[in-house]
Amino acid sequence: MPPPAGLVMPDVWPEVAGRLDRQAIVAAMSRLSEVQREAIELAYFGGLTQQEIALRTTTPLGTVKSRVRLGLLSLRRILLESGVQRTELLASAEELEAGVRAAQPSGESGGQERVQ
Repeated sequence: MPPPAGLVMPDVWPEVAGRLDRQAIVAAMSRLSEVQREAIELAYFGGLTQQEIALRTTTPLGTVKSRVRLGLLSLRRILLESGVQRTELLASAEELEAGVRAAQPSGESGGQERVQ
């Protein structure tokens, strides 16, 4: 028999875990170079495509792609060093990649271009 409704508290763990994740990401982002942080913020928090970031920052598209990729690799390393579990990172990365693919125009490739 379940306890009376007045004695059951709502599950707050998802909210707490979200705050912990956010704090870890903010701390890790602060350790990136300014150009990597800018590219990631514009892409993932600003919702811009890599082409839009290149136009806004007057940076070659290949350089933007490199900054995002290297920045994400650095974030991963920093978060792993800070104790974030690898399985959490993999799940987050898969969700993030799915969102990025959905947001890219059909003509924009996710492949690497040579940086000059």
